[in-house]
Amino acid sequence: MEEIGMTDKQFKFFLKRLSKDIEEIKKDIKEDHKEKAIEKIESLKEDIKTTLED
Repeated sequence: MEEIGMTDKQFKFFLKRLSKDIEEIKKDIKEDHKEKAIEKIESLKEDIKTTLED
């Protein structure tokens, strides 16, 4: 696995935010807001990509 330039604290914050985003997406899907969920997933993918490139 490749090393990413994050401290433990930054990584924990990133995981906490990721968990929150996933819960929001699950809620949107449950409430039948699929378009909103898809937008959040696309945004999340970009955030992860950007974070891993830094």
